[in-house]
Amino acid sequence: MQNLWKKVGAAFGSAVMIGATLAGAALAQTGSDLGDYNDLVVTDGAVSALYVVGANAATADVVSAMGLTAWAGNQQVSGTATGAGTVTLTPLKASADGVTRHVEIDHHAEQAYEFSTTATSDKLAGETYASGDSLVDFLYSHKGKGAIYVNSTTYNWHEELVVDLSDFNVSRDTLDSNSGDQYDEIFMSVESGSMQYKWTFDNSQELGNLDLQGEKMWFMGQEYTIVSVTGTKIKLGASDAELVLTSANPSATVADVDVVMGGVFSAGAGSTSYKAKMTLTNEGTTETKYVNSGTTETVAGIEVYIKNAVVTTSGTNEGEVQAIVGAGLLELTDGNYLKFGDGTESSWLVTKGSTTKANAIGSITINESQSHTAKTGNFPILTDGGSVNVPNQQFGATYTGLTDKDGNAVKYRTVNLQPETKNLGRGSTTESVVRVRTPDGNFVEFTDAAGNTRTDDELWIATNQTASYYWRNETGSSTVYSNLTSPVIRLSTADTVGINVRMTNLAGSTAHHINLSDPRLTEKAWQYNMTIEYNTSNNRFGQSDNSSTGASGVYMYFNGAAAQYVARSSNYTTAVRDYYTPYGTYVEAAGTHLVTLKYPEGQTYGELVIGQLEGTEGTPITANAGETITIGGEDVRVGGGLSADVAVTLPSTIGKVDSAVTSADKAAGTLVLVGGPAVNTLVTELQTTGKLTTDIAGLGAGGGVVELVADAFADGNYAVVVAGSDRAGTAKAANVLANFDSYASELDGMTVYEV
Repeated sequence: MQNLWKKVGAAFGSAVMIGATLAGAALAQTGSDLGDYNDLVVTDGAVSALYVVGANAATADVVSAMGLTAWAGNQQVSGTATGAGTVTLTPLKASADGVTRHVEIDHHAEQAYEFSTTATSDKLAGETYASGDSLVDFLYSHKGKGAIYVNSTTYNWHEELVVDLSDFNVSRDTLDSNSGDQYDEIFMSVESGSMQYKWTFDNSQELGNLDLQGEKMWFMGQEYTIVSVTGTKIKLGASDAELVLTSANPSATVADVDVVMGGVFSAGAGSTSYKAKMTLTNEGTTETKYVNSGTTETVAGIEVYIKNAVVTTSGTNEGEVQAIVGAGLLELTDGNYLKFGDGTESSWLVTKGSTTKANAIGSITINESQSHTAKTGNFPILTDGGSVNVPNQQFGATYTGLTDKDGNAVKYRTVNLQPETKNLGRGSTTESVVRVRTPDGNFVEFTDAAGNTRTDDELWIATNQTASYYWRNETGSSTVYSNLTSPVIRLSTADTVGINVRMTNLAGSTAHHINLSDPRLTEKAWQYNMTIEYNTSNNRFGQSDNSSTGASGVYMYFNGAAAQYVARSSNYTTAVRDYYTPYGTYVEAAGTHLVTLKYPEGQTYGELVIGQLEGTEGTPITANAGETITIGGEDVRVGGGLSADVAVTLPSTIGKVDSAVTSADKAAGTLVLVGGPAVNTLVTELQTTGKLTTDIAGLGAGGGVVELVADAFADGNYAVVVAGSDRAGTAKAANVLANFDSYASELDGMTVYEV
């Protein structure tokens, strides 16, 4: 699984760096909105904004400004002289309740397939029904929730979910760098119909001749009452939908619907059955109807089935009614959408099983059709950490990024290729060379002319030879190794990267070629080469055309296939593209003077969690100011602390009238301008220059606005206009920021907020 400390680390930094100089100002210059008001007016735990009221403003505007400054003053944080205090961090962990699947990236990094198994799908079901690696708790069965009993007959059932793995493919984007997309991203593409939910009887026996109305069934993690079953639909109501109402206890409430039985009456002359007087109140609508025993009526928009109605006292309307009220309804319609009680539609197409009999269930199948919207391409995608949620948000598929074969974070080894000139010890000659370096450690392995195996972190390749000669000299030593045999980059005991050099000229050009291959894959027969063109005339990569492909740069070569470009150079400017190989190698940087490759120690896979991926809290870590602690394998120093040992001090000037504001004030930081253009000349200035977008006079009586104006009086600085069409409007606008904590979520992402 991924290292989830990344996000926690970001939160950690914001917690302990309160003492950083101009933290608020830095944020303000990165594109803020009204949700960042706190950071715009408070810096380093002290008020940094200047509150400005018109010199001729009414007293009401001054009172409004006082409320704003009071809130800002309460945001101050002070520490001791030594920065004492502690910060407690709690790590977040992810646990998967479901099946974890690895999918291997193919040779073009465009598709994926399930590795180490021939299975094309996973079937998850209730206890003892799973064919996958583990269970998902919410998939129930009769073993955990009980069988369905109809006329003393036991019917076993279970829920299952089938996932077609062929519909989940690892992909990379193909956006060109000219579109502003410098790097490729690896994500999981999801085709429609990839997941199917099914509720079914184990014995596949239809209940067509049985009265299922009023029976209980578990469905998608919740117990319902079967309200009705027809050839086209199944209606499931709240678990307490079946009621027994008597003249002594005539009322009940089901899923917020009030139900009252007003008596039992004869169904008519010569009839031996009865009808119930039913009154329902649903969302403010009240309706009364007489419903015959054994029939269904819609009352106040709610389906009511009178299973039985009897008179208990002869000669009166007193009696007992057994009713099923379709409140809290979940409606499943053949060939249509799954509809919840509020009428909203999900994107799961429903098919009821065998319909040879009108009220047969057999099974209920729900197929995913349009679960989410694609960000790019033809299919929906899951970015790293993204998920597709399925019925009732209780089940889904989550893409957790690239991992090794064990599901752990990938370990990479960096290989740098750098052109330079160097004396390799062959007399006084300084030669053009390419340096192959592994800065992570001594991973370059070769055999010298004497037959000795050697390892180091670098190897030099002479580029002026007509054959594949390899040269190396040790730093600080005159020892020279030449005619090296089979130099490789050793990634692990089993995996190596081969090095091949072709220094003969191609069609008269001055280009030379260094090929680095992926370790040979056991899963596929594809072979890969990363070819780097080198020009000895100016010691640069990718300056000459390769006559065999008609292009220049860093490219991949797949088993005789056309070149797949990773980076191209034109006028010494390189277009950088991440490109993943079958093994998982990718280009981190490619330029005229450096090519950086990241080689994994083992093959990389995309990891897909089918089930539920939940976050949990780990053991809290407490750190003191100045202390260094280890978080997720990284050493982090706490740069500051929080304390209340020292009293806070407000700045000497927190407010001014508009006529006293100087040019230096305008350029210093955020200005909070209270009052409209009629009373505040700085607001008038913003309106005149077109930087204020709100027509304050047009707000109407009592209307107010809070607007954030970027680059108001100086580049990178903001003004917050707090104004209204009249005094009452200004007071309402000021009240928003005076109670910022209550409005923060509403203001987040907005630059104009009207009240």
